[in-house]
Amino acid sequence: MIRVWAVTNQNRKNAQADFEFVMDELGILSWDRLAVTSRRRDDNIVYIRYLIVKEMRKLGYSYPVIGHVMKRHHSSVIHLDKHKGFRMPTVRQKRAAD
Repeated sequence: MIRVWAVTNQNRKNAQADFEFVMDELGILSWDRLAVTSRRRDDNIVYIRYLIVKEMRKLGYSYPVIGHVMKRHHSSVIHLDKHKGFRMPTVRQKRAAD
């Protein structure tokens, strides 16, 4: 039997508030906040999404609810949550011209 969990408006409001709280706690800047819900796939943005998904799961939110607040499909959220190889992106230094 397949269970379907309803995403109620109350869950969405609570999730949106907790989403903002998690971004505050992680110290995410305003420009990156916009990028989290955009289509960008830069290493640092994907890493921020990964951290947010981990924290939202700790708070007990389901994948569809997290996907809704992040403007992602729930399968994308599952992939972020299950991925184990994420590392903090490093700043690439340009080579000095000879």
